[in-house]
Amino acid sequence: MERARAYRIKYDTYKRKNIESSIMEEIERDNIGLRGKFVKQEKSSNGSIQRYLRLTQLIPKLQDLVDNNKLSINVGEKVSFLPNEEQKILAEILEKRKIKLSESIVKRIRKAVEECRKIDEKNILTKEQILDLIKMKKEEVEDIITITFSKEEKKKYFDDYNSIEEIKNYILKVLESR
Repeated sequence: MERARAYRIKYDTYKRKNIESSIMEEIERDNIGLRGKFVKQEKSSNGSIQRYLRLTQLIPKLQDLVDNNKLSINVGEKVSFLPNEEQKILAEILEKRKIKLSESIVKRIRKAVEECRKIDEKNILTKEQILDLIKMKKEEVEDIITITFSKEEKKKYFDDYNSIEEIKNYILKVLESR
């Protein structure tokens, strides 16, 4: 994480300096972009630097897990795209259980977060939902279907329900009563 923090500080400094320079100066400097200059100076790949910069978006508990090699840099980078609320829940789960996160598990969680937020921006995944996503086997993942409702449809048919789980239970109840 030290390298990630150092890259973030350096990158932000470059960014500030770059903003101060004029557009014409940039054109005259062979169009080497900000990240290009940074990559050249650090003698590292663009992807590596981007991964380290993303790690600074992790909450401190998850940064500690990366530092202690309990969370890989690649997986940590993917987790950094999760909102802080879900990062906190995930950190709590990882601290209490010996779970090895993979990129595919994080991808599942990110997709679930997006679906959850589509219904209502304030929705967050629960600890149980995240645990279920972690425990899912590959076959189960392929069996899941996603149904999307517009905001108008959600308001019209499901306004009384606050979570995806409540909506799902309602739909199943209606279908089973047929």
